Amino acid sequence: MNAEQKLEILAADYDFDRVGSPEGVPSTRQTGSPACEGIGGGPGDSSPQKADHSPRLFKVLQSNECVHSCAFCPWRSGRDTSRATFEPEELATLFHRSHAAGYADGLYLTSGVRESGPVGMDAMLQTADLLRKRHEYGGYLHLKVLPGAERAQVQEAMRLADRVSINLETPTEAHHSALTTGKRLETDLMERLRWVRDLSSEFPLGSGVTTQFVVGAAGETDRDLLTRARELYQDFGLRRVHFSAFKPVIQTPLEARPPTPDAREARLQQADLLLRGYEMNLSEMAFTEGGYLSLHVDPKMAQALNHPERFPVEVNTAPYEELIRVPGIGPLSAKRLIGRRRERLIRDPREVALCGAILKRAAPFLLLDGRAVGHLEQFIRQELRRLNTRPAYQLPLFGEGD
Repeated sequence: MNAEQKLEILAADYDFDRVGSPEGVPSTRQTGSPACEGIGGGPGDSSPQKADHSPRLFKVLQSNECVHSCAFCPWRSGRDTSRATFEPEELATLFHRSHAAGYADGLYLTSGVRESGPVGMDAMLQTADLLRKRHEYGGYLHLKVLPGAERAQVQEAMRLADRVSINLETPTEAHHSALTTGKRLETDLMERLRWVRDLSSEFPLGSGVTTQFVVGAAGETDRDLLTRARELYQDFGLRRVHFSAFKPVIQTPLEARPPTPDAREARLQQADLLLRGYEMNLSEMAFTEGGYLSLHVDPKMAQALNHPERFPVEVNTAPYEELIRVPGIGPLSAKRLIGRRRERLIRDPREVALCGAILKRAAPFLLLDGRAVGHLEQFIRQELRRLNTRPAYQLPLFGEGD
């Protein structure tokens, strides 16, 4: 099997992993190769060969051979699928040519656990080392840390890469054991995250550390996922948590399970942004009795509807922490509003919009110099009536309706 045939197999399998947008990757105007992907479209964007001028990331597996049998995974051991493995020199040369031709601005390298974690990790590290030394590649490099990798390998990955990621897949050990018996969440995955945290002062990563959860494969709730995400941000300093909606794969134990709605993934991403960028506490979020976010209203609007006693807020005096809880006002527009009100009283709603706020969403929740911009009680009644007239949505197998 030649390198092009391997690439056809090993670049097609990458969609299972979420990557996110790397920092510091220069843009390109070249057309991408099949393994290259536009990364300027937003978190978790996975539309290949975007027609814009966004930076392009070469996403590929070192190998799709794997000793583990995770119930949701297309690479699981024993599944009848085409298998291939790149030798380090082969893959390093292939990426170097793609980069030199302008097809790729950065590399995201992952792998199945071939033979064992250390064996699979060693092949990726050899590839990365060849790129850095022989090919003098100084661009963006994202390396996946495999379950079971040794501490010295984690250290080497941090020395070579701009970003490393460790896919936890599930939020708790109980959920993890429901999907696989070959690896443990705490000993095989969380332990590696602790190593990354402990080594970060000596080997800082310019683009940080990320992880991924598969949403809906193990019966976890949104509260379960966001509770673990909050821990990862607070205790491990992760740059980003990605959520990937479960999609059934044929010839796996979960092939008959309904796919997780993309809307659930989107709501988790929005809630995650509130944890990371809006200083919102998990206790403020509106969950159903079963622990799920609403699919019919975004989490920020849901928390506002759930806490009407906090509104309306006075634009001219409210602290930053209150302003960013207003639907339609983000961190940047909140800072602009605070800067503008230092110069003069804000009395005109148009000034709120000029600061970047989405006035249509924000208006019912605001006062301008003591005057209501919208009609809060009427808005809340209309929204609750709209939500209550929607049919209850039953999450596949595990969830409860709104």
